[in-house]
Amino acid sequence: LDMWKGCAITGVKRPELVRASHIKPWRMSSNVERLDPDNGLLLLPQYDHLFDAGYISFDDKGRLLESPAIQNIPPAVLGFERGVHLRKVNDRHRKFLEFHRDKLFLRSA
Repeated sequence: LDMWKGCAITGVKRPELVRASHIKPWRMSSNVERLDPDNGLLLLPQYDHLFDAGYISFDDKGRLLESPAIQNIPPAVLGFERGVHLRKVNDRHRKFLEFHRDKLFLRSA
């Protein structure tokens, strides 16, 4: 909450409506990475779920990437918007986002 001050995409500030999510999953992270605040995103549940499952990711500028696996499903049905982006991205986020894109993002249907 201190870093993001709300959802990293929408800015929604209600703590009960957002989830803290590791960019590089806990199970794949070192002890240092697990506690690194830059390895985290605060997201509304629909974005958190899609991100954890690899259906969305973010490029180095924080723009949302959509997996081909869900491109035929209207975004409103899944509860997200196309064209959104992270409100801020630093170099340490980029390192973790690159890992997410390379290892977790579903690049095919």
